[in-house]
Amino acid sequence: MRRDTLHTRTDRLARYVELGGIVARSGLWRGRRRADESDRGRSLRQALEQAGGIYVKLGQLLSTRPDLIPSDVVTELRFLQQDAPPVSGAAVHRLFVEELGRPPAEVLHDFDTRPVAAASVAQVHRGRLADGAPVAVKVQRPDVAARVARDLDILGRLAARLERHTGWAAEQRLAVAVQGFADSVTEELDFRVEARNLRAIADAVGRHDRIVVPAPVLALSRRRVLVMEWIEGRPLSSGAAGLAPDHRRDLARSLLHCFFEQIFTAGVFHADPHPGNLHLTADGRIALLDCGAVGRLTPAQQAGLRLMCVGIAARDGRLMAAAVSEGLAGPPQPRPGTRAGAAPDGRELAAALDRLVARHLRPGSPPDLALFAAFSDVLRRFGLTLEPVVLGAIRALATVQSTVELLAPDLDLLDEARVYGEGVLSPAA
Repeated sequence: MRRDTLHTRTDRLARYVELGGIVARSGLWRGRRRADESDRGRSLRQALEQAGGIYVKLGQLLSTRPDLIPSDVVTELRFLQQDAPPVSGAAVHRLFVEELGRPPAEVLHDFDTRPVAAASVAQVHRGRLADGAPVAVKVQRPDVAARVARDLDILGRLAARLERHTGWAAEQRLAVAVQGFADSVTEELDFRVEARNLRAIADAVGRHDRIVVPAPVLALSRRRVLVMEWIEGRPLSSGAAGLAPDHRRDLARSLLHCFFEQIFTAGVFHADPHPGNLHLTADGRIALLDCGAVGRLTPAQQAGLRLMCVGIAARDGRLMAAAVSEGLAGPPQPRPGTRAGAAPDGRELAAALDRLVARHLRPGSPPDLALFAAFSDVLRRFGLTLEPVVLGAIRALATVQSTVELLAPDLDLLDEARVYGEGVLSPAA
């Protein structure tokens, strides 16, 4: 047996034992009385935080999937935190030398060894370039790549096992979903990709003067070190509290429209716009931070999403069914009484979606995660699931909508979509 294979298996076994201990202490597997069910979300959140790394990211992803997990668990998972003890100055020094060939003091005019934030994957430091321009320096934790690879391997094995033994996992194409999650996380570990993402998102929102994306310093960015423009600000949810209602409404509209631009027009979008990644700058703009996770849509998927938006706005199940067939769903899964890969009956699907919007989308009520969950249930009954990147786009809009509701509760996503442009959102577009 090769030594590296033995080492990998030993590490994996040790991680299994560690995770088993976390689950056992959390009480997730123990029988609970009905009165204790409200604690399950808290127990899961705490277990994921203790497991750290990608398990926190997995929990954040699950917090946007009410079609998969109960609403009380979704609510609790939104409080997941990634705080971690900072990496030592000596470790940061070694990493700089490995990545850039020189220590921080020789690369930057000024570098604060004390991080302003430390999470399970990376930490951020303040610095200055030779010309005095302030920069944020994102430094990857030295051992994180190996730990992420090990944990992704464990998740992949678990997903494959669940698909073999449970109908739910097979219907959800769980192994495919986990592989998509693994690909996204692995990509996030290469900060050169994030630097390119920053530029792509900046291009996608370039015409929105209330939105700003930090510019990367490509000459000083490497796989484990990312240097980018420092943007002074504070979280949007708290920073906008003292603004006048009209100003908050303008910010909310700008935020919605910039995501419409990314998803419906540019085809590239910030896939993780949770409140911690949206900051209010000193000059009153919204900064989109942390572009490690970016989604890219095909033209067919963009057309399908545009048509879906029109269908929801018109409460028209026929248009929604047509949108599903235009690239939003993966290949149909076999259902009882149908042959493998058989396309669902379009009229039946349209009728089911008509009933869906009648129940969940009353006049004046915006689409929300409950509608998304019910929509996913309908698709499942017809052997369909949305493509992962399409799910990512819907999650991004739903996450942004929750922030918009804090800024301007009366601002309606569908009305704003119509304002964004009938030409862009029309079925013929």
